[in-house]
Amino acid sequence: MLKQKLLMISLIIAMISTFLGTVYIAFRDTAIADSNMMNVGTLNLKTTNVNGVTATITATSMSPGDTIGPSSINLNNYGNINGASLDISLSYSEHDSAASAAPNLQVNKTADQFAAEMTITTMVYRGTGLLQRIPDLNSNGRIDLQDAANADLTGLTGITASDSEFFIISMQLGNVSSDFQADGIDIMINFRLNQ
Repeated sequence: MLKQKLLMISLIIAMISTFLGTVYIAFRDTAIADSNMMNVGTLNLKTTNVNGVTATITATSMSPGDTIGPSSINLNNYGNINGASLDISLSYSEHDSAASAAPNLQVNKTADQFAAEMTITTMVYRGTGLLQRIPDLNSNGRIDLQDAANADLTGLTGITASDSEFFIISMQLGNVSSDFQADGIDIMINFRLNQ
């Protein structure tokens, strides 16, 4: 009886050892890479010396032909490793606070309608124009904020550690009716620095 119990315990221990050995082998992997390097550090992007990676530009009470900018946004990498690439994305939302200042004007344009009338006249990063990267997606014959919000502005040259670069943008409201004067828009420009 004692021999059977010892044999049974030995078998259980052997089964558990086999199981644990199999799990250890399944989750263990070793590789040698002579030419690869791993950097450990931080990327710390700030816009115009402020925490955060989004800059907001507000366009309200505009008349036909009015411009915004050029707005210069300073992008700082306060981290200790180089940024390999930078992604930029634009978005917008309705901002109709001008209606209270001019109650006789109608607020009747959507953010999309306003964005389609805001022609981007300048968009530059690191001294390189970005307008050629933005297709006229809404087919209105010009590059506007609506086009830029849907464009692929990823994979731009990154920012080295402890360095800064500039992003410059300017826009002009088209030759529209006075229906746009009480309408407005907030333009959010988001920056993402990648390793």
